[in-house]
Amino acid sequence: MHYHGHNSGAERAISAHALREQLVDSRQNAILIVPQLAFMAADSSCGQIALPGVFKRMLGGAVSIAARFGQKILGDSRFPERPRLGRVCVSHHSGGYRAAPCSLRDGAVDVPETYLFDALYAESEVFLEWCWHGAEIR
Repeated sequence: MHYHGHNSGAERAISAHALREQLVDSRQNAILIVPQLAFMAADSSCGQIALPGVFKRMLGGAVSIAARFGQKILGDSRFPERPRLGRVCVSHHSGGYRAAPCSLRDGAVDVPETYLFDALYAESEVFLEWCWHGAEIR
């Protein structure tokens, strides 16, 4: 999951930061999700992502849609009948700084990796708690 910054949009962030190409180069079996936050505005609000359980539902929906399209294109043998959510990584750039802590704070999904790109402007206590919680698990 990647949250774009201010004065941008999902499509623009994918292109400007070569997110698709980076995912391909990583050779990971993964789905890139870039939700549309405030479009082309200096606005860090994250809408319903701030509500409990929305992050988990969004991820589950993405996995289901990817499996449905993948089965059509590649055949049923490529996808399990009931695909499950795997390892979740959250990254955010600049103005996406409000959405990322909402995803970490939700607690409905374990997020073992998060990346901040010029983005620690608020809610540092959420990231600190996330770091401590991860250290306890490892």
